[in-house]
Amino acid sequence: MTFTKLFAPYDDKIIVYPQYCMYVADLTVAQDKLHAKFAEHGVDYDASDNRIRQLCRRLPKDHVGTLRTKTNAQNKQEKDKKAWRNVLEVLIEMRRDFLAELHKDIEEMGGADGSPDFVIGHIAACPIPRLMEERNYFHYRGGRKVYHRCSAVIVELKAPPCRHSWDARIGTRANLRGGSEVGVALKQAEDELMEYCAVHFSEDPAAKSVIALAGAGPCWRWASIEREDVPDYDWILREPIVGNPDSLDKELAFHEKFQAPPDTKPYAFILGTPESDIQLNKIRKEVCIMIRVSGHTPSAPVFEDD
Repeated sequence: MTFTKLFAPYDDKIIVYPQYCMYVADLTVAQDKLHAKFAEHGVDYDASDNRIRQLCRRLPKDHVGTLRTKTNAQNKQEKDKKAWRNVLEVLIEMRRDFLAELHKDIEEMGGADGSPDFVIGHIAACPIPRLMEERNYFHYRGGRKVYHRCSAVIVELKAPPCRHSWDARIGTRANLRGGSEVGVALKQAEDELMEYCAVHFSEDPAAKSVIALAGAGPCWRWASIEREDVPDYDWILREPIVGNPDSLDKELAFHEKFQAPPDTKPYAFILGTPESDIQLNKIRKEVCIMIRVSGHTPSAPVFEDD
């Protein structure tokens, strides 16, 4: 059973988006925040890298002397200067990253760091009237108006492991342990899924949960993620907000949701096996329950006849 065929019976209700770009970062907002970051430290955003680095050189020079002869005040001054130098380098690097993102094409912005590999989405559409003066619009839309769309399953796939790393003499669970090549790839996929889930809940305030699926070659695992399972994100750094006391706990809990005790399911499933098909059917049932919840799908718009 393949991911694409999984929802074939629900044509026109559920659709699989290959390389569906969930979002393109709002560069204007990102630039405003970056300007504020520079202003917070009293640094001119438009200054060159060299000019910014000169700010560190303008600090009072350290007194000459060995560690034995330096006073506590002199040692503190050196530490402060080093910390300030690190701040300036971070600001320079953040600006470089932003400018690199600014000059990317749309295709690049929807690449590995901008969109998951697949999104199984729920859509609802209705026929629209065919007006002569708007016949081009009718043609482009295929005669239908999409009045609801949401993401039900977010899928991130990584490359399969090398054949030499898979030892047929040991159990499958050992091949899939956390430190293995497959385990590392699945962990990387989950890290990206955590950001995509944060984007999903940010874009859709009404969304309560979404299914996240991580894969590495034929190996995969999944979890049902709720809004409170995802840490708050800093959309400039594109990582959980540093200093938030709940961030680390939520990150650890997020990865734990993809795992389960050995007596309930393996570390990961392998496509084509009975266990894998059972889990895929569970996902299908969860999606169907999700989209049938009362109030999830709005009523279709009514068009008056001419």
